[in-house]
Amino acid sequence: MPSTHSKASDDGESSKTNPKIMELVRVIAPAVAVTVASGSLMFSARAKAAGLIFKNPLELATFLGKLASVSALAEFLLNPIFGKLSDTYGRRAIMPLGHISLVVCRFLMFLNPMKMWPLILEQVATVPLVTSFFTTWRAALSDELEGGEFAQATAYVGVSAGVGLVTGPFIAKFLMNRFETKWCYFASMCMAGLGLLQIQTNFKETLPKESRVPMDISDMQPLSFLQVMGKSSTLFKLMCTTGLQTITEGRNVNNIWGVYFQNDLLWTWDTINNFIGALGVSLIVSGMTVKKMLKYFGLRMFTTFCNWCNITAWVLFSGIGPFSYIPAGARMWIGLIPGAPGGRKRDAVESLIMKQGSEEGLGRGFISGSLMNFRAIVNMIAPVFFAKMYALGVKRKTPGLVFFVGACSVLMSEMVWRSMTNQELGLGEDGNLIKKEDDKK
Repeated sequence: MPSTHSKASDDGESSKTNPKIMELVRVIAPAVAVTVASGSLMFSARAKAAGLIFKNPLELATFLGKLASVSALAEFLLNPIFGKLSDTYGRRAIMPLGHISLVVCRFLMFLNPMKMWPLILEQVATVPLVTSFFTTWRAALSDELEGGEFAQATAYVGVSAGVGLVTGPFIAKFLMNRFETKWCYFASMCMAGLGLLQIQTNFKETLPKESRVPMDISDMQPLSFLQVMGKSSTLFKLMCTTGLQTITEGRNVNNIWGVYFQNDLLWTWDTINNFIGALGVSLIVSGMTVKKMLKYFGLRMFTTFCNWCNITAWVLFSGIGPFSYIPAGARMWIGLIPGAPGGRKRDAVESLIMKQGSEEGLGRGFISGSLMNFRAIVNMIAPVFFAKMYALGVKRKTPGLVFFVGACSVLMSEMVWRSMTNQELGLGEDGNLIKKEDDKK
């Protein structure tokens, strides 16, 4: 018989959107939109502020890379705690912490715009706490949805993230052209405050008290993801797949992009903000097409299609081979086109991790936290690695080398993904989840 707290079932073929998806998305998406806008608004402002301290572009790239790695280390140490706490005390208790940290830290930056310590504090303190927000809302979705419907919901939220990524740079562009950079910090603080208000006002608890798990300190250590990876060879491979996909995510390459745009392409801040805004538009397009792509491709080919879109985009960015004849600035804009439909490359993989992990008896907050913590290891290594690849490329007069390395990382992810059979993944011949008998009744 079906459980009393039943999830929405998924056959990957329904033409109707489950009402539960939109009920959750309407609450979570606005908070994500203003959170991402708050962060993308800081992209130019943070780089500009650091550029006033470090005049040499290679020193700037090294500093920003190390700063990103240190913040990822803090995320690595703290994130499992928040995931486990949300399994014990509920999602609503944990979700606001990230926005509170954003409001406090960016207000300190506003008060001390020319000092380095608020810049460092803002990254080290807010990254793990904002990650706890993303960890917790994913766990909240997983409380109610699984499989293709979980992927659809995260994609719809991804559309709102795209809106935030479009909005933030244009606000930054307006403020930086008319006022001091510190007003970007103030605007970012206000947007984080709106996210906090949305969560506190509208989010309803998704984890019933009877489904909560007792506190276990051993589950809160940084290597908790090994418990997930050790449950089965399939979970191990799925975690490796999403880990390799994580290498090219925005937080790992944004700083390198900023240095590359300024020093190799000689772009103005206006052009840089326009590009980041266009990247946001591509994420909106990606999120809006996920439902149709899942229906057409299934979970299996959806991931493969997204991976190859990303590989194509990163090879374009790099200017390797025949693409070297295209002007570097044009390659960046053209690369957004194949990159757009691949923006949700992790959704299907992570939905399978959540499903298989919960079937192994793990709490969904714990799985989500462990997943984010595994990615935090990647986020510690990738920024410094990319900074070194960029420096090596500059010395060899091929600064696009760093982007080719990114393409190779996605290719490796696809190779791990293809090493798993549909049977291992719990998928049918169509690449969608096999329905259980209880779901069919």
